[in-house]
Amino acid sequence: MEVNFSFLADYADNRGGKITAVGLGIDTIYARSVPIRHPLMFAVISIKFSITEVGQKKIGMRLIDQDGTNIIPPLDTSINVTPPPAGILYKNASIALALNMVEFQNYG
Repeated sequence: MEVNFSFLADYADNRGGKITAVGLGIDTIYARSVPIRHPLMFAVISIKFSITEVGQKKIGMRLIDQDGTNIIPPLDTSINVTPPPAGILYKNASIALALNMVEFQNYG
């Protein structure tokens, strides 16, 4: 298993095996004071699985602060990795997770 890419976006959808994203590449949220709530953002992750890694797989994501403290509870989901077509040695799988009303307690 290998992460192809991951990013935060204003909106994302994962239908038909393709990611649609708007406002991708969030890297800074500006605030005059903390705590602050961000109303909505999406975490997008694309993972490459080898032909030997088919089946049900658990995927987890953590959003942490600079000290490694969870900002939100860990997000865990599972995906079913189906075998790739004949002659192909890997399969990509993507997920888009909505993050609603995330509260940031600190800067950084």
